[in-house]
Amino acid sequence: MYGSSVTYLRTGRTLSVVLIGALACLDPTATRTSPPPAGTGGPIPPSGRAVRPSVSAALHVHGWSNHSASIFPASIAWQTAQAAGAGVDILWWTDHSDIYAHHLSDFVVTPTTPTQVGPRTWSVGSWDGGGGWAFVMSSGGSLTSFSVAGSRLTVSLPPGDASVTDTVVLFFGRLALAGPRRAALTMLARPLIGDPRYQMTVWRDSTTSRYPGFRVTVPLAWHPRAAAGYREVLRYVFGTAADSGVQFFGDTAVYGRAWSDADSTLVVVAAKPDAAVFTDGLDNTTDEYRSTFTVPRTGVGASVTFTLPTVTNRDSTASAQMPAAVSTAAATGSAYGVRVLWGMELGVSDPSLASSQWAGVKGGGAHMAVYLPYDVPPSFVDTPHGTVSQTASLVASLGGVASIPHPLGTSIAQPTGTFEGNRPHVDSLGAFLAQHRAWGENLLEVYSVRGAVGLREHMYLVDYLLGSSVRVCPVGATDSHGQRMLADPTSVEEQDNFVTWIADVTRASPALALLASMRNCQVSFGTPFYVRGGLWIQVVTDSLGQQRLDIDTAGVSPSATYYVFEVIVDSTLTEHEPRYRKFQWPVLPGGFSLRVGGCEPAYARVEAWAGPRFLASSNVVRVGPKFANCPTPVTKRR
Repeated sequence: MYGSSVTYLRTGRTLSVVLIGALACLDPTATRTSPPPAGTGGPIPPSGRAVRPSVSAALHVHGWSNHSASIFPASIAWQTAQAAGAGVDILWWTDHSDIYAHHLSDFVVTPTTPTQVGPRTWSVGSWDGGGGWAFVMSSGGSLTSFSVAGSRLTVSLPPGDASVTDTVVLFFGRLALAGPRRAALTMLARPLIGDPRYQMTVWRDSTTSRYPGFRVTVPLAWHPRAAAGYREVLRYVFGTAADSGVQFFGDTAVYGRAWSDADSTLVVVAAKPDAAVFTDGLDNTTDEYRSTFTVPRTGVGASVTFTLPTVTNRDSTASAQMPAAVSTAAATGSAYGVRVLWGMELGVSDPSLASSQWAGVKGGGAHMAVYLPYDVPPSFVDTPHGTVSQTASLVASLGGVASIPHPLGTSIAQPTGTFEGNRPHVDSLGAFLAQHRAWGENLLEVYSVRGAVGLREHMYLVDYLLGSSVRVCPVGATDSHGQRMLADPTSVEEQDNFVTWIADVTRASPALALLASMRNCQVSFGTPFYVRGGLWIQVVTDSLGQQRLDIDTAGVSPSATYYVFEVIVDSTLTEHEPRYRKFQWPVLPGGFSLRVGGCEPAYARVEAWAGPRFLASSNVVRVGPKFANCPTPVTKRR
């Protein structure tokens, strides 16, 4: 019965299905509390390591291109410490190319009519094509009024007793239904290597002829220290008699600045040279800029007048900026005992991709992670390479490997639908990628939560492509912009703590050897806290001529249960939903469940779960056809 059955994941078409609850609960409640250490109430950590030699690699990791997409916006040192703490052998960086290539566009705010968006809060301008907003928060509440003249904004405050001081805060973010939220956008979160300059003009109050109290706060990136880490902060306080030197208050460097004698002062914040007071000051990005004004009330009212600021990088091009990033990564990796390689995440396009639903969510191949036999050079970043397929072909010609990041989109929202409800969406992407042969890329990234779907949908997409004769190798990636690597994550921001194990190499192997194993699907992925060395399978033939899977589980938690997936390959190159010879079959004593093979060729893989917890996915192996299993055609007698 089992050897010839085929499973279609479509209601009413299932011929033989084994229903297992292991894939039913993928999404823990999002909190930001510190989780317990590995093994506390969770799976049992393994006592050994996989027999097959391998190295663990953290793929698709961001440092200076973190664009504030984490509550821990990353420095290179922070990410390296996270990888080292998880026992990672190789950290393969893939910063976004746009922060280095050419000239990063200026941050410019387009004034809009002040509109109240929350208690004591107004939107006053937009930036980044309307993706971000400038906000003013005033302690004057509903008694606050505004006047706008071009980019010059005057905030008028109510009259009152001089013992009352009003506060006006200018800040930047995105506008959500619940009000202002932090903006994960590159225009604001800039690496210091580009020498960004924040600039605005502040006027004296026309009634009192005095400048307001004024400070600018610039939180930078997160850095490692003990378990929690810390962030470096720059603060500029205006109103001193003369420019003063730096003072430290904890991890905050405070600079005093004097007002000019004129009616207005041009305020310029140069974070790069000022951050040099920190030991690792260059290893930073600007998380945000927050300008705070304070003015005492008067009998006739007071006002604060300023221009909406700009941020302009003084340095441009990859050749000027990227060498410092590569050298910082290498030195930091050496300090933490982690091997460092430098890849790159490119934005790529194609007419059919640009017109699809996937370009808008940055899925479907709109981005490409590039891994070369050497550190990606600045010249590669500064030079356009054509369409997605042309870029993938170039990467292959250089001996490298290309990977499709976040294929279903970049959203980290918790999935709300069921797998059955999400499957048509995944089918649509599967058909699209199969039509374009996955753009010729070798790897497809898998996440526990991404694109508003879970791990099951990602693995189904892998099976869709394999079954449609598109050979892709699934890899686990963090796509971390600062998220911690935790054994038992509870926050939706920190679910993707996967590493990829690369087989038959050592930490000292040439990059070409690493890439060869990646290209040939000799990769496994999962959590490094409950799996050591990966989960590996190979097809062997027993004494009866039956193909079966031989599994190397020596490095997997003893809490694991194993499940076999075998998807039949359609040799007609026609894209369609996967046909499973085995779908989520539990591995039971006796080895019968490890038998694979049939009339048609297939791909097989194995997943390890501890109850509802995903632990690892094996390498994908090709299962050859066994023609003896094919139905015998019936010949009519003449």
